Amino acid sequence: MKKKQIGAAGVVAAVAVVYAGLSWYAGVHIEGQSKAAAESINVSLARSWTDQAQLSLRSYERGVFSSRAIYALTLTKQDKQANRQEILWSNQIEHGPLPWSRMQRGDFSPTGAIIQTTVLNNSTTEALFTSTGGRSPVSGTTLVTREGIATVRWTVLPFDYTQDTLRVKLGAAEFSARIGPSFSFFKSNSSLDGLTLSDGKLALEVKGLQWSTDTRATQTGMQIGARDIRIGSLSWASLDSSSLGLQRLVMRSDLREANDLLGGITTAEIGALRLNDKAWGEFSLSLGYEKLNGSALRSLLDLQDSYVLRKLLGGSESQSTAAADTKKFWQHIAALSKTSPTLSLSPLSWKTSQGRSQLSLAFTLSPSETNPGGIGLQGTPLKELDATLSLSTPMLNTAFAQALQTPGANPTQIKTRADQETRKVLDQAFQLKLGRAQNNKLVAHFNIQDGDFRLNGQRMSGEPVAKWLRTTLPTGWFAERSPASQEAPDESAVIKHLDPAVLTGLLSASDFTYAQNRDKNGDRVLNIGTAETGAEKIEFIFVGCGDDRTCEDVLMRATFPKNPQIALNAINEWNQRNRWARALLNDAEQAVLEMDISAYGGIERDALESMVDNFFKLLREFSKTISKAGK
Repeated sequence: MKKKQIGAAGVVAAVAVVYAGLSWYAGVHIEGQSKAAAESINVSLARSWTDQAQLSLRSYERGVFSSRAIYALTLTKQDKQANRQEILWSNQIEHGPLPWSRMQRGDFSPTGAIIQTTVLNNSTTEALFTSTGGRSPVSGTTLVTREGIATVRWTVLPFDYTQDTLRVKLGAAEFSARIGPSFSFFKSNSSLDGLTLSDGKLALEVKGLQWSTDTRATQTGMQIGARDIRIGSLSWASLDSSSLGLQRLVMRSDLREANDLLGGITTAEIGALRLNDKAWGEFSLSLGYEKLNGSALRSLLDLQDSYVLRKLLGGSESQSTAAADTKKFWQHIAALSKTSPTLSLSPLSWKTSQGRSQLSLAFTLSPSETNPGGIGLQGTPLKELDATLSLSTPMLNTAFAQALQTPGANPTQIKTRADQETRKVLDQAFQLKLGRAQNNKLVAHFNIQDGDFRLNGQRMSGEPVAKWLRTTLPTGWFAERSPASQEAPDESAVIKHLDPAVLTGLLSASDFTYAQNRDKNGDRVLNIGTAETGAEKIEFIFVGCGDDRTCEDVLMRATFPKNPQIALNAINEWNQRNRWARALLNDAEQAVLEMDISAYGGIERDALESMVDNFFKLLREFSKTISKAGK
């Protein structure tokens, strides 16, 4: 009997040892996966958010049956320590093969890990914890199988948080998902009871938000499949009494892949729209797209995400940054055009009790290159366009009446003026042959095909359209001359490209000596004689241009000798008094003065000369300022 008991005890001990060994090994394996996951997420963040958001594995405490990982999500740039915001996440991990919490419930199915996630209380999240009574505002459970499939269920507690003038009121929220290894597929359902944001000047309120996804990843990083968003109501109001209200907003999209290109359809419906407390009816939209290059579309969406995040974090944006983003935008549009994609509105519809108006439109892009300056597309980017507008005249009349309504206004006078404005629009449209009357509607049809323009079936010259584009769109969006002719010097023309010769001519006229070199990034640099400016080094840097002679961005920089007595508050006081140039201390603790020149959209020679002169004027003033501060 004792032998049997001893044998049974030995088996139990052996099982315990094996189980402990497997659990410990799983913990080691999960630690490696945790680091890899953080790196993978950072790659995704860096693609669109640069260094404004980063996830790091702060610590990993490995146990035999469970482990604890602490992640830090850092917002804003790392070099701006004073503005650094950090959210700490705690992952309590049970690793198997049979996690104890599941065995207690009688579930003996093998799994990889069970992760309990909470937010930690720190200076960034302290106010949220106060609002939730000390509980983690976000918590969740993630079940990870041995195949790497994650089942997620997270909840967000309601909270009411105020900092300075900003108030954030959040209703209960839930998020559940099933996620494949490396996001190979993503299926989710989420809901939010309500959200209110206000700062004393603006107020945004969202109620009844629900969204779901059923997508899978492509080689280009795009998630294709179905998405659905529903909002019960949305309202926005500002202190100047302007307001916007939406009821029953529904958006659906279905993106698919065929022959390495993307296509699909997106629909949107607004049950009721109110603008400045006036009802404007219902709206619906159906947008179709075919033959989209996935990589180019991904890059375009990343650029959009980067721009939106910078705005949300309140980051400043220089002219050079805006110009660089504009160039990237047109590069991605040019890449999209290579496959001759087609987009269509079928239709955009507006409906009220007076009738329905709608716009149907379809167009195909021609393969195009960006202009030499990087802004806009060469030639005629539109290969084909077909558009039909059907505008209800009773709706147009009501829209004029709505717009003319003011407190105390005479209804009879409003109706008379609305009738006059409606007739004026219709008369002009008929005189210019822009449309025709049909069943109490103004109908217009416009078509472009291979450079042939037709309006309501009648061929017309393309020059009026081209002229309208030239006068409406920013300078340089459409090329009108060959690159060779654009490069030809013309003293009276607007300068579109900041070639070194343009600036050296100005420097020579002002008796400045200079030498042309390259920096470590391969960008051309004009090293300018410091004369009696007090600077140690003066540079004009053609940022990010390399050998491109169509550069539009130049950074003027002056670096001063190191002086430990120069305090940071002297630099800050300078920046508060001067808006055109910025001062800073570099890594070597040297005072630096910088000023940007951007030729985006064109710059007149007089304006360029004035900017260069202004830089040297500010340079001398700054030199006197830091000289006094250092005494």
